[in-house]
Amino acid sequence: MSVYRYAAIPTWVDGVEYSSKLEARCARLLIRHKIPFTPHVRYELYDRNGKQFAHEVDFLLKSPLNFMGTPLVDALEVKGRMTRHDLVRCDALDYFHHTFCWLVLEPLIDLWEREGMFP
Repeated sequence: MSVYRYAAIPTWVDGVEYSSKLEARCARLLIRHKIPFTPHVRYELYDRNGKQFAHEVDFLLKSPLNFMGTPLVDALEVKGRMTRHDLVRCDALDYFHHTFCWLVLEPLIDLWEREGMFP
């Protein structure tokens, strides 16, 4: 069960404000493993009806990485709870900007903290 239930609490790590404690935990892991990234990168995307919308990716990796058998990942999106809307935004990001975004949930962050990010 998640300890971050119902409300995201903004948290600072190394002078950068992250939207939630879960996002901050992921940032600490990336920093600890010396994975260069840019936080909060904004993209302009289009939905299926052609309507434009903006989406901000939590972490844009400086170079694509392979995490535990995934395809090369360009961006990480930290979520307390995954929805269909999140999947659609990641698909749009891949389609329009050729940026593969991986949704990272709390169990995966727990695993990375216990066992490391790479096998």
